[in-house]
Amino acid sequence: MRSLDTLFRPDGRRPMARVRGVLALLLVAVLPAACATGPVTEADTPERAVEDSFVAFRQAVLDGDGEKAAALTTAASWDYYRDRADDALSAGPGQLQSVPLDQTLVVLTLRHAVPPTDLKSLSGRELLALWVERGWIWVEEDWIDRQHLASTWPTRYRIIGLAAAARVDNELYWPPAPGVTFNYERNGWRVNFLHDRRTTNPVSEALIAYFRVGSHGSIENYIYATLERVTGVKAGPDVWNPPI
Repeated sequence: MRSLDTLFRPDGRRPMARVRGVLALLLVAVLPAACATGPVTEADTPERAVEDSFVAFRQAVLDGDGEKAAALTTAASWDYYRDRADDALSAGPGQLQSVPLDQTLVVLTLRHAVPPTDLKSLSGRELLALWVERGWIWVEEDWIDRQHLASTWPTRYRIIGLAAAARVDNELYWPPAPGVTFNYERNGWRVNFLHDRRTTNPVSEALIAYFRVGSHGSIENYIYATLERVTGVKAGPDVWNPPI
């Protein structure tokens, strides 16, 4: 794993304090939103139908209703969790170090908390439901905040054929927040619920890791602490070893 020192300036000093404020703007949540107090679309419009699907999905997540949340997500979302379960079964340290930190946390959470037999047999839909039911959706510290999700709303709903999106009207987000996307599947609008929505590059990954790792001292220690926090089971170096 990378040392935290590699995320700092060449002389080993941390960036100036004002940079920390900028770093917060780089943390684009999987469900970013603009503040509002209620629906932002007109009633009885196609856009309201899209918004209603997001509102129902959000409530299911907040309620820990995994089955309902999974029913309101796309087939691509199910495939994402099935793929991460496959990674949990077989990916070694080198492969996990080459993907974004958020994805590494998803894989290691599944490996740490789900028996290999279940990782093999559960469908992507069942894995997504499990993720929500067990509260693992909050695994990414400072990434998806329960209070923020409960009190904010996406805006600018747009429909193009069988796809739709809602974005964030907030010029402070950089890079521009991708917002929430939807597909029309199974006779309704479904939310794309993926953890790798953010476009990454080495610089943004380093800044995000620095901001999140904080006092843990290293990325691996941050990962161990996060896994223990969300699963209740102590994690250590063995978590990097695939079970098969």
